[in-house]
Amino acid sequence: MYDVLSHEVVAFDKYEDFQKPKLNYLIDKNYLFVDDNGNIQCVNPIRVRILYDLFQNEVGSFHRYRKPFQQEVKKMESENILYFEDTLFSKPEQDYFNFYLNKSAFTNGLDLRNKYAHGTQANLEEIEKHRFAYHTYLRLIVLALLKIEDDLMIQKYFVAKL
Repeated sequence: MYDVLSHEVVAFDKYEDFQKPKLNYLIDKNYLFVDDNGNIQCVNPIRVRILYDLFQNEVGSFHRYRKPFQQEVKKMESENILYFEDTLFSKPEQDYFNFYLNKSAFTNGLDLRNKYAHGTQANLEEIEKHRFAYHTYLRLIVLALLKIEDDLMIQKYFVAKL
């Protein structure tokens, strides 16, 4: 729906009945409006884009947004629509790591940390299980390093601006 609204002019009555409740919700919340020609328009395209980004990715990086988007994010936070966290990993990223490393969040997690930390790892003959665990650990380490590098690049940018 976002792609259509952001690239096309579409009349409200062109939508199917099952789609209209979602549109009405967005109209009631003042994200969209119906103009005099019956076409749906965005009240605040930047805000709608931010919400779309959050819908697609579950999280947004404030410092990766351009200045007008940052200003809108700050306004949305003051309206209690969004909130900030001060952690290295976002909630979806934490869930990703938890799925592979332990069963704290997922009962079907792979629990690789406990398998190797408590001596219950696979037999030496089960090479494929060890190989899978090894490649999984490598992937998680690389992802953590990329995340740290991203934070360091953002910090370097802010120090350079001072």
